[in-house]
Amino acid sequence: MLDKLSPDHIKVVYYDCPKCHKENIFGRPLADRVGFNSTQAISFTCKRCHLHEEIMPAQLAFKFTTRSAIEAEYGPVAVLPWLDY
Repeated sequence: MLDKLSPDHIKVVYYDCPKCHKENIFGRPLADRVGFNSTQAISFTCKRCHLHEEIMPAQLAFKFTTRSAIEAEYGPVAVLPWLDY
């Protein structure tokens, strides 16, 4: 898949809601990593079904998505926080 990426693709950190299965984007990774090392729980609220729960950083995943897809749902890419867990 990495060979098909355009400059428009951005690496993001997301979590799938266990109730409605919507991909909720948390932000952009500060560094290229395989996973997160923190053991502190993160508060999660789904944008679609409003499920609220505490998740561990290890449950987050990386994916590449297009800038236009992010801007359609979340607004400008600049509003996504840089994450360093």
